[in-house]
Amino acid sequence: MKKIFGVLIATLMGLASTAAMATPEKGWHKGSYALLGIGMMNVDEDTNVVNNTAFGSRNILGYGLTFGWNFLDFLAAELQMRYGSDTAGGAREHAVNADILLKYSLILDVLTRNETVRFLPYIKGGAGVFGAAVPDSSAGNNRFGVYGYGGVMGTGMEVLIAKLFYVAADVNLHLISLQSHTNSAGVRILNGGFDPQLSVFGYFGVHF
Repeated sequence: MKKIFGVLIATLMGLASTAAMATPEKGWHKGSYALLGIGMMNVDEDTNVVNNTAFGSRNILGYGLTFGWNFLDFLAAELQMRYGSDTAGGAREHAVNADILLKYSLILDVLTRNETVRFLPYIKGGAGVFGAAVPDSSAGNNRFGVYGYGGVMGTGMEVLIAKLFYVAADVNLHLISLQSHTNSAGVRILNGGFDPQLSVFGYFGVHF
């Protein structure tokens, strides 16, 4: 999956460097937008150092919320948040991430000349944080918190309908540096380290 993601990024960057940014009008894509989403979050699946027991779910159902602002037709600032929950190790796991992104839309004449339906492939990048409450397999059904932070890169396709409604497919790769965790007795139960996380979401909403 991560190889496919890399190919998509490379293809879109190639299009961005060669395509003419011709549009029938200027300023048609400026403005704010708000989106709701649902999809799969690839989150932490680690091992308790104390008893060598795995905890956490690798992929969970998540819900997303995005706020953005196109200050140029092809460039937007975006705040994107996701939350997911699943049962793992006999206890419920909760996971959330939040990203601040800069999004570059490829505005190609062949994809945007129809004012009723316009297709907008995009690439984006920025920084994000990740947090989760995961089962502690060394202490019954208790949970403990883990967190991390790192860079984010993404790609996807938005469809703008009637200059107002958005439908989008969105893929993000979070390059998270997960922090280690030590319990109240001073015993390390999570080593942490580099933890790339992939998310695939569908979104719908409005562009004002």
